[in-house]
Amino acid sequence: MKERRSLRSVSLVVALVAVLSTLTIPLGMHLLDQGEDAFPEGYHFITQKEVESLKDVLGVYDPSVDYNAVIGGYGTGYAPPTEGAYDAMVGNLVVRDFAAGGITADPRWDLSSDPCFPAVGDQGAVGSCSAWAMAYYCYGYLEAKDNGWIDASEGNPEHLMSPAWTYSKANGGTDLGSWIGDIGQVLCTWGGATWSAMPYDGDRSVANNYLYWGSEEAFRDAPMHRASTVESIGFDTSNWKGTIDQIRTVVRSGTPVCFTLDAKVLEDEGANETVEDMVITSEEYIYSELNHAQTIVGYDDDIEVEGEVGAFKVVNSWGNYLDDGYYWITYEALKRTGADNQLMYMTDIEHYQPRLLGVWHYSSSQQQNGGINISLQGGYSFVAPFYISSTRNLPDFICADLTDLWGEFQSGLNTFVLTSTSFLEGTCSSFRTELYSEGYVPGSPSQVSEPSPDVPASPIEGVRSVLWSYSIVGLPAAADAGDLYLSTGGGAYWAVTNLTSTKGPWSLQSGDVAQASTSWLTLGLYGSGNLSFDWRMDSQYMSDVLVFESNSVEVERLTGVTDWRHVALEITAGQTALRWSLERGGDGGGCGWVDNITWSGTGSQLDNVPPELTITGPVADSWIPSSSVTVTWSAVDVGGMSHFEIGWDGGPLQNVSLETSASTDNLAAGEHEVAVRAYDRAGNMVQRNVNFSVDVSRPIVTLLPPHGAVLGEETVSIEARIVEVGSGTHNDTIRIDGRTVRIYSNAEWFTFSTALTEGMHVINVTSVDGAGNRAYASNVIIVDSTPPELSITAPEEGSAQHQGDIYVAWEVSDNVSVISMERSFDGGPWVNVTGKSYELLNSLIDGEHNLTLRATDRFGHVTTVVRYFTIDTTLPYAFMLENENLPLSSPILVKFSKAMDHSSLNWTTTFPATVTWSGDDLLVTPTVSLQEATEYQIRLSANDLSGKGSGTMVLPFSTMGMGSVHGRVVDPSGNPISAAMVTIGNVSVTTAEDGTFTIEVMSGVYNLTVHVDGSEDAVYPVDVKAGQDLDVGDKIVDLSSNQFSWLPPAVIIAGAIAAVGVVAYALTRKKGKTL
Repeated sequence: MKERRSLRSVSLVVALVAVLSTLTIPLGMHLLDQGEDAFPEGYHFITQKEVESLKDVLGVYDPSVDYNAVIGGYGTGYAPPTEGAYDAMVGNLVVRDFAAGGITADPRWDLSSDPCFPAVGDQGAVGSCSAWAMAYYCYGYLEAKDNGWIDASEGNPEHLMSPAWTYSKANGGTDLGSWIGDIGQVLCTWGGATWSAMPYDGDRSVANNYLYWGSEEAFRDAPMHRASTVESIGFDTSNWKGTIDQIRTVVRSGTPVCFTLDAKVLEDEGANETVEDMVITSEEYIYSELNHAQTIVGYDDDIEVEGEVGAFKVVNSWGNYLDDGYYWITYEALKRTGADNQLMYMTDIEHYQPRLLGVWHYSSSQQQNGGINISLQGGYSFVAPFYISSTRNLPDFICADLTDLWGEFQSGLNTFVLTSTSFLEGTCSSFRTELYSEGYVPGSPSQVSEPSPDVPASPIEGVRSVLWSYSIVGLPAAADAGDLYLSTGGGAYWAVTNLTSTKGPWSLQSGDVAQASTSWLTLGLYGSGNLSFDWRMDSQYMSDVLVFESNSVEVERLTGVTDWRHVALEITAGQTALRWSLERGGDGGGCGWVDNITWSGTGSQLDNVPPELTITGPVADSWIPSSSVTVTWSAVDVGGMSHFEIGWDGGPLQNVSLETSASTDNLAAGEHEVAVRAYDRAGNMVQRNVNFSVDVSRPIVTLLPPHGAVLGEETVSIEARIVEVGSGTHNDTIRIDGRTVRIYSNAEWFTFSTALTEGMHVINVTSVDGAGNRAYASNVIIVDSTPPELSITAPEEGSAQHQGDIYVAWEVSDNVSVISMERSFDGGPWVNVTGKSYELLNSLIDGEHNLTLRATDRFGHVTTVVRYFTIDTTLPYAFMLENENLPLSSPILVKFSKAMDHSSLNWTTTFPATVTWSGDDLLVTPTVSLQEATEYQIRLSANDLSGKGSGTMVLPFSTMGMGSVHGRVVDPSGNPISAAMVTIGNVSVTTAEDGTFTIEVMSGVYNLTVHVDGSEDAVYPVDVKAGQDLDVGDKIVDLSSNQFSWLPPAVIIAGAIAAVGVVAYALTRKKGKTL
């Protein structure tokens, strides 16, 4: 199990990096057309040089590479930008450096604990990780916070952003992956569709799951959810603390941060670690590729794992893989992912409401190999919704937010121009613009343009749509219907127009819908009478149909292009539901009009039924964690709504017109009641009431063991007390090291025991009351039941040191801390060395010594280690036992004064030789026979085992040579004895007539033997010197007594050694050689 530790918080400083450090995509509307002077401090337009540098770091998207590495059945899909994406950056993208914003001092934060944070999802095998990281998690959280979607954490699809919407536009018509920045550009230009408008499916075998651009509902839903910018924190490994501080600051501000890694490390983590160990360390991160986008949702500076301090909490897109979809990565492990990583995040346009929308249709193939450009004729700005080009066709129906052109439209320009930059021909069958001046309801514009006069258009260049400004009236007034009540719906609503009419300035025009969709207008009547109306149809040469029905029975239909036609019919008694519906049968383009609706009859209009009113929030009897409460409702009525009223806690009701929400501030804690009334145009009224309670107090959490507690046993008792003063209900979750271990409901006091491993552990208690108020308690405790680990690193065991002053060093560690360190030398007193890791011992005498260390931890656990070593300060030297008269070819023995390091030997000789070690003796063997009676030298140096050097030593010696011995053998009377045998070594001669003899032998010490027949051999020691003629004098032999004596006498010396030399000399002389 990994060792976890907690450290105190550290002061943080702002770090600056190079200009290339951050990237923002694209400009928010508040910065458009204002130049760099409008930027906050720390922002500027990206330059071409910076783009080129970015390209060098990230590389360029290669369409032949599959960036979706499927690991364990799960997709990845991070890819670098395309060339087109790089080209689009200059002049449009904003750089944010580290001067923008301060640094947080909070030691921990967790966005995933917010009920607005999206539920963990599963991308399946599709390579959509960038869309999940940036659109679903990062921007999805910002949008949920902006709209108060507290059920996003519960997976409400209406309050989750769809990764399918963004991925389909950023993947280039393949499932090979996408760049995070491109996902951001989709959100900034198109907006983001919700999951309910565009569901996601991770089955890679179904191409539509990653190629389908979205339905009419998704296209009209997306403009409500537009991001402002995409920003990137510089991944600066040379200033890593500055990088970490920036990530922490952004997360603390309430924004998740996306990054990339190699997903193989997640596979390793899942296979090799337990749930409580889901922390990736730098030692575990051994990979070099970046293939998977992830989202940082929190951080904790107090986590230490295997010596690495601080970690980020990360959410993955592989469902519940790892720890319910989450894991941690240490600050150092994130650094290991590489300098080509990008840390990116979104900013939101809060409370955004689109004002202008462009809607167009294609009737023949329009490939995604170009761009879309919409501008106002005579203006300078343009809208270019972002997507990665491909050879696949664009959808038949597209709409895009044109609100970025609002300023120029307000200035009087009203001709919108659509142009495609595709190199292949396609056909645009319709182009209209819609104005939303009273808030954005998808498909229900305040005003609409006339059909484009330029369609069908191929190539698609300069297709115009003129949006005239005119006064706005209600549906009945526009259709001259008097007091009749009209309602509309479908994929797009009927709208008031002044483009064509048969009576008065206005008529009603059908909504612009996609293929197989419908835009309808209804009228309810009661009683008998006569109804008449005018209508017309312009199908733009498509197969659109305008159908009129009575009680769901078709009465008449229009197709093609028609002039205004008048219809009159008799209505019988009873209830009659009339309906006009445009049914899109082709690729789009047409629309229908209705005007001059007249009713004369004996009955009244069918509207004696009040509206259907539903209060959608807050939920009845719910608890609200804020004194600011927003009430929302919806209402449906066959004749249309007149207005709404709202009242708080029994107070007077206030008219809020047709608004479907109202807010109030400063509600006191406790129970409240809100009343909403809905009035239709016939005056029918309905009221709904909802009771709810406000609770702004968080639970009070007390947790034991206390923070910093050190425990001596692995079984730990955990206790917590929860005091809830508001709703009275609460759910409590206990986590140890990030792993959920207990869940309680409404327990005021709970306790349990659990086994924990050695080391530091983080215990968290999260208590959420009935109103959603969250309280936290987080304590770091330490388990320590083992003694310290202690080792001596110098000197080595049994080593010999050649100096009297030596360093001793050691290493000590403990799960908590070492309270004391002591040392004793040669059995002496204990000396406190706490806090040290080495010490210098001075003036040690030669001989054996020992060092004893002992470490004691907080619980009194003791570890003792002993090290033995020797001090030897004398220098080594070499010597020879004999250095004169050495043999000519035998090995020469050199001895040393102490044990030596054989590898340190350096030697030279004045004769050819080889050197071998025999123990700690050195044998120098001549490779040729040496000269007789010659001086030679052996030069050498070596170190002893402690490293002390001998210095260069010169060992002289001499070889043996020839010498002669002469004398005379006589009797006692002085008469010479001839034919006596005289022997030295193995050389023998006989005496001459005068008793004299001469013998030549090799230098050395010998026995000279005289043999006379009939008498005992006499032995005489002689020392023969090279070049010497030794006179041994007369030898008197007493033949009668067999006694002998030499004149002059000599010292008796053992002569056995010279025998070998004499033999050698005799042999070589016989062969004519000189030794």
